Amino acid sequence: MAIDEFDVDLQALSMRLRMGRAAKHLTQTEAARRAKISQAALSLQEKGTSEPGAIAIKHLAAVYGVSSDWLLGLTDVMEPRCP
Repeated sequence: MAIDEFDVDLQALSMRLRMGRAAKHLTQTEAARRAKISQAALSLQEKGTSEPGAIAIKHLAAVYGVSSDWLLGLTDVMEPRCP
């Protein structure tokens, strides 16, 4: 499997970040605060001009109640799996 196959689709990621936040009825400021990132960073990530790191993905997924795989476009299943 080539490395390119694992590249994050920033357009899909940005759309899912906006969808997750909207589903929880959060402002960017509140979502960013809960995810422990800056509002400016979240804004750039939602625009698709910046890629969040692994820790930000983990926190955003927890805040939005979705799986990190869903945020990254690896699955169409929004809900996180139970351990």
